[in-house]
Amino acid sequence: MSETEPFFYEEIYNIKNIYLEIIRGYSHNFEKDIYVKHLSDLERIKIIEKRNEIIEKTKSKGLKTEKEALAYLISEGAWDEDKDKEIAELELKIEDNTRMANDLVSPAQKEAVLELVKKDKEELTDKKFQRESLLGLTVEKYADNKYVNYYLYFCFFKDEALKQRYFLESEFNDLEDDEIGSYFLIYNETLSKLNQENFKKIAVTPFFLNVAGMAYEDTRLFLDKSVLEYTNYQLEIFNLAKRNVRVSSESDSSPPIIHSQTKYSQLIKWYDHHYAISEMKRKESAGKSRGVKKSINYV
Repeated sequence: MSETEPFFYEEIYNIKNIYLEIIRGYSHNFEKDIYVKHLSDLERIKIIEKRNEIIEKTKSKGLKTEKEALAYLISEGAWDEDKDKEIAELELKIEDNTRMANDLVSPAQKEAVLELVKKDKEELTDKKFQRESLLGLTVEKYADNKYVNYYLYFCFFKDEALKQRYFLESEFNDLEDDEIGSYFLIYNETLSKLNQENFKKIAVTPFFLNVAGMAYEDTRLFLDKSVLEYTNYQLEIFNLAKRNVRVSSESDSSPPIIHSQTKYSQLIKWYDHHYAISEMKRKESAGKSRGVKKSINYV
């Protein structure tokens, strides 16, 4: 635990402000006076529709699809299907072992598994880089580079009611790449506080744990709307808090008492530790076990 970490009561007001942003569903960049909307999964899918539009337009211009480019590489002997299988196996192994590490109680065991994950990620990155370099520019890659720009169009507003878009679609389509880059800097800076570390802090804060406890069985009691209408950030903090409510109710001990010297990391550590214990007991009682994709000898 860092010696420079502030105490709980030094952070609580900042955490409440971040919580307020999440509940309102937008963040405000005061310097540029831009309101950045937080999106739900359904709203993100609308942006992905733009990707499909770009793909169809690009196909007509003669650029190869990934499937076509890959078939050409295979025919020339520059690539083979076994290499794609190796990539898929690595992805699966990383996912399995990451999940395994999150469930482990022992710090030594968790560190050993995460070290395997790190090595596998490095190998996966190398293999994917080789593949992408050989494929070159494809229809899908072009669409991926272009459609993400629409996050700016769909998220930027001039008013806190989120009714007046910041860009007209015609002027947005005329933006140069350097202008897009500048606006993405604003986007990332404005949303930088909405990160996993702060989500975990919100989810161990007593006032929000009480809210999550009351809405545990019915998500409408949280924000009075369907879970499909939740922004990704709202859903994230609610699910984390629900997990912590369950952990607290199942644990034989109580979370740390908050006093003048308490730090958020102590609360987060307690909930994460007891969650791992709870999950282990749950799997043992169900007769389930999952091994790491490589033998490890623990000392």
